[in-house]
Amino acid sequence: MMILILMKKNDHDVPAFPEQPVVPLEEADTGDFILFGRYPQNENPEDRQSITWRVLEKKDNRLLVISECGLDCLPYQEEFEEVVWGNCTLRKWLNDDFLHQAFSVEELAMIPSVTVNADENPENSTDPGNPTEDKEFLLSIPEAERYFKDDRDRLCRPTEYATGKGCDTVGEKCSWWL
Repeated sequence: MMILILMKKNDHDVPAFPEQPVVPLEEADTGDFILFGRYPQNENPEDRQSITWRVLEKKDNRLLVISECGLDCLPYQEEFEEVVWGNCTLRKWLNDDFLHQAFSVEELAMIPSVTVNADENPENSTDPGNPTEDKEFLLSIPEAERYFKDDRDRLCRPTEYATGKGCDTVGEKCSWWL
């Protein structure tokens, strides 16, 4: 999940799952699909393809987007230990490795850091930690419920690359972190 500042036209190639019509970045609105950044999506990790993002919200000159597909397969935390978002290894990977692998210098300039609130999990009493400043982040359960109309709308299809990295699938769908 990330927020983009609308600044320039996106001129990338065709997405890995082209059935979603995409719009130019500067014309995007809530519910639209855009192309932004490039990441491996097939068996060849050297073949970086355009990432399709769903616009969850447009506010002022910013878009809140989520990737349409499961792009990779990583644990929330590499070591088995209790951890909160602020110090988990997935947060570090998203805001360092993934950002620099997937986006050009020009694209990185369009992704602002935002305050990510530490929403409590409504299903258990785990410590949510403290708010963080991130460019990439996961939705909380309340946010997923707000931005997706139902369980079917929340279904995620993994890329071949994510499946090859061990992504758990049920049919053609996969789980994703909140």
